[in-house]
Amino acid sequence: MVQIGAVRNVVPIPAGFCLPSGDDIGIFQALAAPDVDNVTLLSLTECRKTAARRYLLVKTPVAALNAEVSRAELLKELGDAMETPEMSKQLEEVPGEISKGKTRQLGEPTKVTGEFGPRGRDDVCVYIGGRATTATASDSQTQAVAGCMTAVNGRMISLYAFADSTDAEAYKKLLPQLKAWAQSIR
Repeated sequence: MVQIGAVRNVVPIPAGFCLPSGDDIGIFQALAAPDVDNVTLLSLTECRKTAARRYLLVKTPVAALNAEVSRAELLKELGDAMETPEMSKQLEEVPGEISKGKTRQLGEPTKVTGEFGPRGRDDVCVYIGGRATTATASDSQTQAVAGCMTAVNGRMISLYAFADSTDAEAYKKLLPQLKAWAQSIR
């Protein structure tokens, strides 16, 4: 169950994923902290850890917590916006903004680079996807990143999937999973 403003949504946990426990709780809290524009409603990690280090996030924009919107309206607005040069520029700036937030949160220089952007829309989601690398002086992680932005019960909700991968096309495997997950929310 996640609450977006006054609206409760039942968000089923996909097979193979669990709520964070132990040290993972702090890791996911730290992951959410730099994102001041969104509320992280749910974080899920693999129940049995794999080399892909997969995880899922559910977020909603702070500015949209009490905004009522139908799925059709949101998909049209967001889908149209994704096709503008302004949105392309905003998406290009995201890695730099994430770098700043992670540097503040971790207390060490962190650089996020990536190639991600709009990946189309259908009757359920507006999609983004690509690949991102997060690097500090001592560590580096490259991930497939995919997102599905939609509306459920009159509220905007965004679902994200992350999996370690250096394959520039790996995000494509995550998009159908996000669509199915979005369709399961009540």
